[in-house]
Amino acid sequence: MNPADLQDLPEEVRAEIERPQAERADRLHGLATHIAKLRDEAVAARKESGIEATWHDCEEAYLGIDDLTRTDFRQLAFGRVFLPPLGCKLRLVLATPSFVPASVPV
Repeated sequence: MNPADLQDLPEEVRAEIERPQAERADRLHGLATHIAKLRDEAVAARKESGIEATWHDCEEAYLGIDDLTRTDFRQLAFGRVFLPPLGCKLRLVLATPSFVPASVPV
């Protein structure tokens, strides 16, 4: 309903028409507050659990980062994507009967 239409109505009628809108806004604010509280609790629990450190360690292991190569990777890190050092030769292990590893330049 347009607010200009309500100006001609008596105050009691306007209040009765606007009451459900105000109640809905109050309920919506309460719901938003509750959801924000649950989100904050979840963030705190995730930090407390240590899962971020575990994921970081697993990601480094997957990428082949160890104590010797960590600085090389850190210098080339863009965001969370780790790139191997330039000119680095990656060793691919081929599943052959003779098991001869092959070096492939990047």
